[in-house]
Amino acid sequence: TFSNNPIHEIKHNCFLCNFVPEIEDSLLCRVPSISADDVGEDGWVSYPILINGESYPTAYNYSVIYTPFIEDVQPRVVSAAINSLITLSGWGFDNLDYYDILTEDQDKALNDSIVLSKRYAVTFGDSYNCVIESANDTMVLCRLGSSTPPNNHKTTNAFNPILYVSGKGYAQLSDPSLTVDIAFRIHSIYPMFGSLAGG
Repeated sequence: TFSNNPIHEIKHNCFLCNFVPEIEDSLLCRVPSISADDVGEDGWVSYPILINGESYPTAYNYSVIYTPFIEDVQPRVVSAAINSLITLSGWGFDNLDYYDILTEDQDKALNDSIVLSKRYAVTFGDSYNCVIESANDTMVLCRLGSSTPPNNHKTTNAFNPILYVSGKGYAQLSDPSLTVDIAFRIHSIYPMFGSLAGG
């Protein structure tokens, strides 16, 4: 948060951090990803934060324990012509903004569609948004709606799942080949007979 001095730029890990106003006295800043090779043996790595060229008193900390991890996605092939339920499996999907002890009614309320859309986001490529249906620490279920025809000139229309967890960041994939192929599939042909003259 900030109150007095105008903030012209925020730099973190030698990258200019693009920010957008979210709340009147706060800024939401998207930090870059780092390589696992940069993380120490304890699973942590810290980087200084520069605000208007001046060092901020505390550093930003990356951590393995705060990194969501996608181990599997099912189904691996879906039709773009119909709605499809997609399940992301893994761990670390719990949301840091909701760590308070919850009653059963409060827990149900946190799983309504409006709240879920603020806690999680799942996309495939630049064009396919997956609406969150339910989520917990090890599973996110989302509905991929029908869409415009994919590029039929491509040999594949497979995309990695991109999961964002509010309060943590983006999830890592267990394997870069973990994809969902979104394409048109023929489910039935009708009629199967017709006139000798065509039609």
